[in-house]
Amino acid sequence: TVRLRVMRAGADSFIPLPAAASDLRARIQELVEADTAEPYRVMIIEDDRAQALFAESILRKAGMHTIAVMDPLSALEPDHDDGFPFHGTRTMCALAGRDANAPQRPFFGSAPGVEVVPVRDTNSIVVDDQQPGVCAGIRHAVNAGCRVITISQGITLLPMRCVQEALDEAYAQGVIVVAAAGQHSPFFVFAPGRLRHAIAVGGTTPGLKVWIPSCAGPEVAISAPAEPIRVASTKFTGTYEYVYGESNGTSYATPLVAGTAALWLARWGAELDVRYPEKWQ
Repeated sequence: TVRLRVMRAGADSFIPLPAAASDLRARIQELVEADTAEPYRVMIIEDDRAQALFAESILRKAGMHTIAVMDPLSALEPDHDDGFPFHGTRTMCALAGRDANAPQRPFFGSAPGVEVVPVRDTNSIVVDDQQPGVCAGIRHAVNAGCRVITISQGITLLPMRCVQEALDEAYAQGVIVVAAAGQHSPFFVFAPGRLRHAIAVGGTTPGLKVWIPSCAGPEVAISAPAEPIRVASTKFTGTYEYVYGESNGTSYATPLVAGTAALWLARWGAELDVRYPEKWQ
């Protein structure tokens, strides 16, 4: 529908014509006051990461500041400034984890022990209002000499121009950028995954079927396991202890693909650099 296309494009409101002047004036006043009023702050306590992400995206679109907490007990701790605590650590487990003595069975990521350059560019994984941080993070990784960039974040609204520019710059330097397609929006792939020069990753199940919550569309280039993904985690019982748990989402499918890309470069990268010394075109 027209309304759906307008909202996906990032519009704050949609008013079909004909419309009464009083209704139009009231809606404009609501939008203006929303920009000046102190936004509501909402804490989402949900142990299902995918559901928490969905709730956060809806509330942020309504102009609220949100924070999502996976561990209910940790909600009682002060100074929560991370919408998805440990998200970076857990996704990097899927990429580079290596623990032959892990409980129950050995634990390995898709590229065990590969060198990781962590970049903290925002304080959440829904980054509609923090897009300059994403741009800076991509550029930092390129300047640090990274050959593969994995992004388990999503922009659900209209992406800023700097996001595409940062992806173009990475591509020009021969850097592979892999980004999550997102979830709970079946026919709309989140940016930066849906943008030019990014590889958007969808999700699959253990039976190699489509993981139902995964975003889908022509922008998705490849899919990888999204559920269940074994990750390092913590357990809080008065003090923290390190354990292994399970999670799900295209956030985890993405580093699995990025790790595969890193292995591909380790095998063929030097030969390709010799055969094709010019920059990517």
